[in-house]
Amino acid sequence: MGLHLIFGALLFGLITPRSPAGSPEHDRLRETVDQSASLMMPAFFVLSGLAVDLRGLDWQRLLELILIVVTAVAGKMGGTYAAARLSRLPARSAAVLATLMNTRGLTELVLLSVGLHLGLLSQDLYSLMVVMALVTTAMTGPLLVLLERTEPPSQAWAGTEPRDERMRDSRPVRS
Repeated sequence: MGLHLIFGALLFGLITPRSPAGSPEHDRLRETVDQSASLMMPAFFVLSGLAVDLRGLDWQRLLELILIVVTAVAGKMGGTYAAARLSRLPARSAAVLATLMNTRGLTELVLLSVGLHLGLLSQDLYSLMVVMALVTTAMTGPLLVLLERTEPPSQAWAGTEPRDERMRDSRPVRS
């Protein structure tokens, strides 16, 4: 069925020992996984990028790309913002949360790769979706900077005192 990519990750999680954090076994496993990830992640991104083909990008495809990006951003950010506001988060905190939820590059690349491998996505749609994942991930930093500039830092988090700029830790102090 071609689901080996998904089941491989599931099996890895099942066989991973459940050592408490800070134990020698936990630290050794974490170091091994970190080393493997630092080798495998770039390789995964390269392989995903090699499958992108934008040679057929004409006006119709460009319009499709714009619609895909707008739909993805509106759906993810709009849904997150609405849920956060319904949960009584302040508007700025809801906007920050919605912006952070918009970034999903790695997860999306994994799902798109599986979809392409299973034949669920055409090569053209895969390419457009990868570009959408890159655009939405790349826009996160500038959006967060813009949100920080639009409201004073003392209003950044509901229920917190204004931050002391001399503090080394950037987390707000709870009252």
